[in-house]
Amino acid sequence: MFKTRVVQLTQRLYSTINSSQTEALNKWISSPREIVLFDSFHQEHLSDLFVTLPTRDGTHQPYQHPREASALGYGHHLAFFHSRAPESQLREDGTDGDFSPPEPFTRRMWAGGKITWDPENPLIIGRKARANWGIDTVEKKGFDDPQKKPMVFVNKRIEITMDGDSRPSVIEERSHVYIPNIEMKPGVRQVKDIPTSSDFSFSYKPSLVTLFRFSALTFNAHSIHLDLGLARKEGFQGMLNGMF
Repeated sequence: MFKTRVVQLTQRLYSTINSSQTEALNKWISSPREIVLFDSFHQEHLSDLFVTLPTRDGTHQPYQHPREASALGYGHHLAFFHSRAPESQLREDGTDGDFSPPEPFTRRMWAGGKITWDPENPLIIGRKARANWGIDTVEKKGFDDPQKKPMVFVNKRIEITMDGDSRPSVIEERSHVYIPNIEMKPGVRQVKDIPTSSDFSFSYKPSLVTLFRFSALTFNAHSIHLDLGLARKEGFQGMLNGMF
């Protein structure tokens, strides 16, 4: 069972967050939650992923069918263990609400993450596995300054273990930030201190077909990947290629 640690950064309320909303948020934070999902690394599903992302290994090699009983490639688990919430239970932006805080914190954005693989205990194509999802930490920011937007950072921990094993093969930390659902104006943000050199580089331009297929494979209905109008409403120039 995962334990939830709360980092309380404020005492005063942001002007747009009333006391009942704050109470609901604090109650949600203090209520630990865990989800266990089961899946199988089917060759057929992986075949669709391989065809959709021919560059998944950093090359332009021709498609090759995944081999039964071989190790699952790094990052390929992201096409499995997704929430199976019906459309009627999705949030307004198309995201699932399994680990989402209550209103008004309904707008979700990717904040960061980390994945650790056990090279001696890989995930195996063709076998079953389980994923234990839980909240590791919840952090509140911006509540003490009326000039800033209040934000809730939800840091999830996912442990993926092969059927019959006790030691996880993959441990993923996934962080989302939730803010009040207000319309954002599209804009360009300057990114400073970009490295001028790298150990490895690879160029690949996905198309709308790529984005559609990848979103379908990951069962991702987030509007920023599917709807240009809604993506711009959230402050982006266009639809985003991505997983979360």
